[in-house]
Amino acid sequence: AVRKWVATGVLLLVLAVINMTFDYARIGAVLNERRKMFRETFKAVRFAFRHFARTCSLYLLVAIIGLVVFWLAARLRNSVTQTSLFAVVVAFLLGQVAMGSRMWTRLAIYAGEVDLYRRLSPQVEPASQQSQPVPEFAAAIEEPPAETL
Repeated sequence: AVRKWVATGVLLLVLAVINMTFDYARIGAVLNERRKMFRETFKAVRFAFRHFARTCSLYLLVAIIGLVVFWLAARLRNSVTQTSLFAVVVAFLLGQVAMGSRMWTRLAIYAGEVDLYRRLSPQVEPASQQSQPVPEFAAAIEEPPAETL
């Protein structure tokens, strides 16, 4: 039984690290205005493992807090006997607290990861994307000449 729990824990940790790495890939792509996600994923793997203690502890700490709040709200919701309108409303509100805790957890993880990424990664100035019109579309983009009557 212990071996099964350990295997489950290791599997959850591996999935958390993979999810965290893809979070950092999305964050890097947005903050650095890049579109090559395959390359950004490798940069995120390098970032996450260079700062493994910080990135993993941030992710796991916020995720554990969120799971505890969700678990408590779900347990409270399940303990309410829905025999009256008031009890149904209380159970509904506790269910909404549980869902809110899931959303809070995801937003808190993203906010923490963005802040950590900005603090630990070198600031790269995004390439100026003053796009010039492609010649075949230039005529459609330019303003039409003023018509003289």
